[in-house]
Amino acid sequence: MSEDKAALQKYLSYYIARKQTKSILDRGLISQEEFDRADQYLRTHYNIDDAEMYLWRAKEENEETLEAPAVSEQATKKPEVYVSLTDTAQRYGADNPGYAIQSWLRNNGTVEFLHIWEKENNPNYNLQGYELLKTKMQTAAFTLTSKQWIKETEAIGIISKQGKGGGTLAHPIIACEFMMWLSPEFRLRVIEMRKVLGWLC
Repeated sequence: MSEDKAALQKYLSYYIARKQTKSILDRGLISQEEFDRADQYLRTHYNIDDAEMYLWRAKEENEETLEAPAVSEQATKKPEVYVSLTDTAQRYGADNPGYAIQSWLRNNGTVEFLHIWEKENNPNYNLQGYELLKTKMQTAAFTLTSKQWIKETEAIGIISKQGKGGGTLAHPIIACEFMMWLSPEFRLRVIEMRKVLGWLC
């Protein structure tokens, strides 16, 4: 496994585990001290310092590509480092990253996942656009692209950029879903992650 691919896996695994632990804290089921202790354990478990170093170095080299645009008030309050799906597909051996992303978008489960994420995170999400795309996807001749998804639904979870340093980028949670689709091994690691949090659940 290449160094950058391993770092990306560590970061996404840590990100999701921390997100789940934070939700438990927000529900009042654990104290801040317990959350901090769990977060430290997760950072050690995933060796997150090395992963963060790689991702932030990449962010500094190409800030425009990796940062989500200020498309809404909610998005600007919680800026996220977006992950390149194009680079991720290449790291997992896809000869044609664009085709790999399109194949992922053909999956009804993928579109439903994106739909749920946008409903929960995007106040400007266009539900009618989603329904229209779902209808079109029932025809064999229609192929959904990331640009169509963004245009029709006003999505913020996926970004499509042209030119040098361009490609398709996504919020870390969506990128993790893409990686689980690409790699059964990574999907297994994410499922095993629940063992790490089991004592909190």
